[in-house]
Amino acid sequence: MLFRSAHVDFLASDRLEGRDTGSTGERLASEYIADQLGRVGVTPLPGQASMFLPFEFTGGTRDGGSTLSVTSSTPARTVSGTETIQALSFSDDATVSGPVVFAGYGLVVPESQGFGYDSYVGLDVRDKIVLVLHYFPEDAEPTAKAMLARYSDLRYKALNARQRGAKGLLVEIGRAHV
Repeated sequence: MLFRSAHVDFLASDRLEGRDTGSTGERLASEYIADQLGRVGVTPLPGQASMFLPFEFTGGTRDGGSTLSVTSSTPARTVSGTETIQALSFSDDATVSGPVVFAGYGLVVPESQGFGYDSYVGLDVRDKIVLVLHYFPEDAEPTAKAMLARYSDLRYKALNARQRGAKGLLVEIGRAHV
């Protein structure tokens, strides 16, 4: 038997307009949840006057016009437009140039996980731009695939490149073939 509560109906209602961050719908949902918690005896954390605590996050970012120039090809090529190239939401604004080093999937699985894997073995990426493939190898055995999937997040890949001294990261996301 499927159970639907009035809480779910309210939080999923059109009145909340999708609850996008910073929207009226998000504020109404937050107030509703805080009110419901108060009704069952939940109180604010010690030293806090309300259930609401401020925090920072990155949201609603838009690529303002990234471009990529490849000058070692003949002829030199520049690509732009969000259909072709797009900055990640956690990217800094910068102009970066340098040689590009391909690091496979850019994955690093710590030895402590019982499954050592390092796409950077034998690579010198210091002061270079690292090019990696998105995701992880699809043809891996199920156990290996599960482990690699845990370390395939783009933030983790960017951190791996930065820890090794890279000055930039390019991610090839591929294209769907129909």
